[in-house]
Amino acid sequence: MDSIASETSSLDWIDTHCHPDELLTGGQFDAAWQRSRAAGVRHWIAIGTQVSDMALYARAAEDHDFLSFTVGLHPLNLAGLSVEDLEKILASWDFYRTRKGFVGVGEIGLDYSRLPGALAEREALIRQQKSFFEEQLRWAVRHELPVVVHARQAFAEALDILRRSRVDGSRVVFHCFSEGPEEVQVLNAGGMRASFTGIVTFKNADKTRAALKAQGPDRLLIETDAPYLAPHPHRGRPNEPAHLPLIAQSIASILHLPLSELSHRLALNSREFFEVRG
Repeated sequence: MDSIASETSSLDWIDTHCHPDELLTGGQFDAAWQRSRAAGVRHWIAIGTQVSDMALYARAAEDHDFLSFTVGLHPLNLAGLSVEDLEKILASWDFYRTRKGFVGVGEIGLDYSRLPGALAEREALIRQQKSFFEEQLRWAVRHELPVVVHARQAFAEALDILRRSRVDGSRVVFHCFSEGPEEVQVLNAGGMRASFTGIVTFKNADKTRAALKAQGPDRLLIETDAPYLAPHPHRGRPNEPAHLPLIAQSIASILHLPLSELSHRLALNSREFFEVRG
């Protein structure tokens, strides 16, 4: 093991955003955890995107102290859901909120990257995404919970909804941030923060690295978004929490911080934001 790998594995890392549903259903969860632990990643936060994975993560968190979870409906997972369905789903969240390992709401938000070409269908989908985002936010605000926001090609619209919701900005993180420094400064001015992924290791990601520098370490969260967005040199292959230290190494270099200092800062930020105890 080289000296950098040895250093990262001896530190304390938290993957604040991953999707281990296929690991759980495919029998690979324990092996992925062992690789994660060997790499120094001591805690995972499994992020809800639909009804099925919320139940899966809640059950897993009962058995694994290293796993926390959130509940949320991803904007691309709303097909076929009615307002009545949403009401029932939100009611079920009152149960999840009492379960071991529950830490917040997300990922919720807007995604305009796959809108249909037909104007009427496009407008209907945008209305649904906004309505579901607003209702999920209301539930989070009512229970004073942290919120994980997904905003793809819809940054300004998502920010407008957040402002109107009167959510406490300090409880909001824009995950997988890929906007630029101007946008991150707008977030920070409202008390919000950005979380960064393996995108910071990509050659063509200068804008994202500039945003990382603009935010700096004080509000920083990092994540794998596994199984998506594997960092270099694993780009194009399935991602996993064990790869988080590769992202941390790149971020430490960009911010000119020792790895040990970055690890300490991230652990404080992550535990404070999600109230994670592990």
